[in-house]
Amino acid sequence: APVIDDICTAVSDHSIQLQQVQQHAADTGNAVNDHNTPLQQLQQQAADNYNKRLTRLTISIRHSHIVWTFPSTGKRRLGSAARATTDSDLYQRVAAGLKINSSVTMIDLRDNMINDEGANCLGEGLKTNSSVTSIDLACNQIGDEGAMGLGEGFKINCSVTSIDLACNQIGDEGAKGLGEGLKINRSLTNINLAHNQIGHEGAKVLGEVLMTNNFLTQIDLSHNQIGDEGAKVLGVGLWTNNTVTQIDLRDNQIGDEGAMVLGVVLENNNTVT
Repeated sequence: APVIDDICTAVSDHSIQLQQVQQHAADTGNAVNDHNTPLQQLQQQAADNYNKRLTRLTISIRHSHIVWTFPSTGKRRLGSAARATTDSDLYQRVAAGLKINSSVTMIDLRDNMINDEGANCLGEGLKTNSSVTSIDLACNQIGDEGAMGLGEGFKINCSVTSIDLACNQIGDEGAKGLGEGLKINRSLTNINLAHNQIGHEGAKVLGEVLMTNNFLTQIDLSHNQIGDEGAKVLGVGLWTNNTVTQIDLRDNQIGDEGAMVLGVVLENNNTVT
């Protein structure tokens, strides 16, 4: 299907069709007129340069387009995104590309239909990728299993600094899986978990993360269900944490008891603003 071909061209170092090669070679000033250069070598050279310049990949299956951006010129290319043969095939191909590519720094998969299987594939890709720094997975269908798969990826990945998982279906087990990854991770500074289904059990593990993680600076847990018990354990984590500057706990069913604990903690915390 066209979407698979487009994605593999954008993300991995596979060869691209001759027409595309000629266009990309012209864009980068490659010596297309050098008749002494074998065609196969020219194709590979253009494909390599194309992939080295790619820094941002945006995939929108729902809105039928793919956009990728090049760093030197800021030029953007638009490709069609006809429905893939299967979602599994799409997920696996994107993940395989992540394992190979060394130039993409931003991935935007917001507002698609990515489920646990897709998130697990991305988690696998993150275990070997060292270039991606920002991932947007908001407004998908990722649940606990997918969040746990991403958490496994974060145990190894050391390049991603920001991930947006807002508006998914992540509950306590998923938050625990992410938390276990964050206890080890040393690169992530910003995580958005707003509008999920996280309760006090998930908040407990995230509170433990705050006790040991010295890299996170921004956490959005708004519009979840952590309640007073969740607020308390997060407060305990913030008591010792000295890196978090922003934490959003709006609309979490927090009552007077939880608010009092957070109030005392914030009086003694010098970093949260």
